[in-house]
Amino acid sequence: MIANTLLVSAFRFCLQNELCQDKAASWTKPAFIDAVKHKVASRQQLFDLALRLASGLRATLASGGQGLLEGDVVLLLSSHDIHYPTVVFGALAAGTPITCSSAAQTEKELAHQLRLVRPKCYFVQPALLKLFTDAATVVGLDLLELRSRITLLCEANDVPEELAGQGLATLSHLLGQHHQFTPVNFDGEKAHEVCVG
Repeated sequence: MIANTLLVSAFRFCLQNELCQDKAASWTKPAFIDAVKHKVASRQQLFDLALRLASGLRATLASGGQGLLEGDVVLLLSSHDIHYPTVVFGALAAGTPITCSSAAQTEKELAHQLRLVRPKCYFVQPALLKLFTDAATVVGLDLLELRSRITLLCEANDVPEELAGQGLATLSHLLGQHHQFTPVNFDGEKAHEVCVG
């Protein structure tokens, strides 16, 4: 490490960066665009959603009722999605490490990642739920117990028909837990502690 290097958490660097010359204008400009779903998120929206998600993660995990503790790992299994950055920055703001899984992974590869990382919370795109449950079965995870820790990466009104009656939590459930939340300050040497490969 280079001496006197200022290390800042990814959340603060990307969303609270005070070094922007025109911060007011940068808050309202699109930061992420989902061309398929025709959705746009500005830095301000992403900042607000990330803090709401961080609050939900720390306070209560959707239907599980037990919030995440510092050091508990969040797994994100998704292809490109407008909610992807919300989960990444929400986990970082909550001070929980995050491991991202590729939608192109095989069941065996995902099972290996689950064994290695042992996440406590899972954000899964609905189309990838079968891949996730198959990999969890390979690892020997209890699917009934696991259900309370799975959050579908979609809003409540976007749950696919075949999953609608299963009672799985959605991103909307955690975003609904809105409290004033101050991001966990992972700066300096601690800035390296919130990412898992």
